[in-house]
Amino acid sequence: MPEEQVALTSSQLQQMALMLCTAAGIPQQEAEIFVDTLLSADLEGVSSHGVVRLPAFLRRIRSGSISVPSPLRWVSQHGALALLDAGNGLGQVAAHAAMKWAIDKAERVGLAAVSVRNSNHFGRGAYYARMASDAGMIGLAFTNASPRLAPTGASVPFLGNNPWALAVPSHGGSPIIVDMACSIVSAGSIRLALRERRTIPPGWALDRRGRPTTDPAAALEGTLLPVGGYKGYAMSLAVSILTAFLAGGAWDREVAPIDDLNKPQRVSHFLACIDPGWIGSRAEFSRRLAMFADTVRRLPAAEGMDGPRLPGDRAAAERSRRLNDGIPLSRELLRQLRDLAQELGEGHRFEVLVNEGSGREGSAL
Repeated sequence: MPEEQVALTSSQLQQMALMLCTAAGIPQQEAEIFVDTLLSADLEGVSSHGVVRLPAFLRRIRSGSISVPSPLRWVSQHGALALLDAGNGLGQVAAHAAMKWAIDKAERVGLAAVSVRNSNHFGRGAYYARMASDAGMIGLAFTNASPRLAPTGASVPFLGNNPWALAVPSHGGSPIIVDMACSIVSAGSIRLALRERRTIPPGWALDRRGRPTTDPAAALEGTLLPVGGYKGYAMSLAVSILTAFLAGGAWDREVAPIDDLNKPQRVSHFLACIDPGWIGSRAEFSRRLAMFADTVRRLPAAEGMDGPRLPGDRAAAERSRRLNDGIPLSRELLRQLRDLAQELGEGHRFEVLVNEGSGREGSAL
């Protein structure tokens, strides 16, 4: 592990983040949801969507480009479908409320979905899909985003990388979780490379002149490449239809980037939940899926490989490891968080939390 990284316990990181959020004006209940989504990403090794995003969100809140408390408003609730206007509140709070509604409704009628408009970046879709799988059901989460991908044959960004997630419960084991963007890699991963002064692999992005680049700054000014070429473009378009167009919200080209502090993002989401118990038996569905998962994991390993895994296996293993060993944080991010704490008048409490239990700044990994 590079010397510039330290490890904090999940409890330390949670308390630090909650302190910063409430000091910035986020109500306690909303802050708990927001921080839990960030911490979940860090625990599962998806650091690009973890606490590293906290400074950007708090800057948006302090500039007024995110409204807190989140002024959620149910526009309509008809049968198993609903429309939620997030009122430019936290995307995490809006998506959490939408998925909770979908879970409660699906338990009564078998299937439910909520469209959300006028929201903000909601973090990892897997978090909301997992809410449904933890309730014994199938969860789906989609969101649109600011332009990052060029349609096949075009040279300028027009569609977002528009991530989506699916979570399915598996009896006696971790859920199967598919969580992916329609670009080869998310913009968050490229931002993380820029922050850590790393180059990115060839084939991830083009610069603004349409040339392949390994420079993360040039990639963020240019175009991300879709996964699977024209298939990734089609997937991005499909997610845009399910989110922005279904909700009557801003489509991708109208969505503001997260680092634009001058205006609302106007992101749209689509959250859905399916209760397999309304088709057959929940227990039988989960049992058969667990048998399938076990069969996949027992398949012969390819040469040079450790063997097959299912989507979500790596994240579950990483969560277990990080709960035990701590969550790695770059000293640069720690400095940014410390500066934020000073600005918010919480410098002393921040230092107490950082040094909690060790008498020093985190622990070497």
